[in-house]
Amino acid sequence: MLILVATTYVCNAQDITKSDLCPNCVVWVNKYYISIADTAKHNPILVYHVITRRQLEMSDSLKANKATKIDRAKYPFKPVKGYPNETKLYSIANKIYKKLNPKNVIAKGHIASADDYSWSKGGMDTSMRYTFNLAMEFQSQNAGTQLGTEYMCRAMARQYDTVKVWAGTWGSQGTVTDGKITANFPAVYWKIAVYNNQVHCYWMPNSDEGAGQANYARFEITLIELGSKLGFNPLEVIMGNVDRAAN
Repeated sequence: MLILVATTYVCNAQDITKSDLCPNCVVWVNKYYISIADTAKHNPILVYHVITRRQLEMSDSLKANKATKIDRAKYPFKPVKGYPNETKLYSIANKIYKKLNPKNVIAKGHIASADDYSWSKGGMDTSMRYTFNLAMEFQSQNAGTQLGTEYMCRAMARQYDTVKVWAGTWGSQGTVTDGKITANFPAVYWKIAVYNNQVHCYWMPNSDEGAGQANYARFEITLIELGSKLGFNPLEVIMGNVDRAAN
């Protein structure tokens, strides 16, 4: 049975308010996406954003000229105002996990892809936010099935004009602390992509099992299965006129 969560959203595009999704959850509605984050775990639980053909065409036009290209390397990872900087946590996480396996790399894994915002300086900057759009992710998964779903979503937006995306993290495979902040290391990255009256859901292990971009189709499940695992239906949590995000 799905647990429906009533969450109140604010209209002011940069405000953060309490969410009922979890005891320590807050919701941030900004110009580019809506994020519900667990501030105790420092994990984005649910992020909603929209990818459109128009945005991708704008990106293409900007990328055609070095002077106008929005280079993600020029946009640093940083906290939302009033929330802690998690940079040191990722450095510690890499030291810990490289001792277990020298090939391990812990990435600052996006929920809403930075490359989905290569049409907007503000969008690119806003995508680089700890807690609300980033979590600890094995690079093998980050550059594997996660990236595969991102390429798929952009391809479907080019074909069908619009793709609506609900995505987030779930579960735990441990925590990492710097003595001041303790962040959860998610066990799963999940995603729902809606386009052309189709709903596609993915439950992707945050591990080497998620390696290989083309492997994302292995992890497709139904919306009912996804909701059962999460304990809520993301499409019902994000209610109302949410299309203002990413527009």
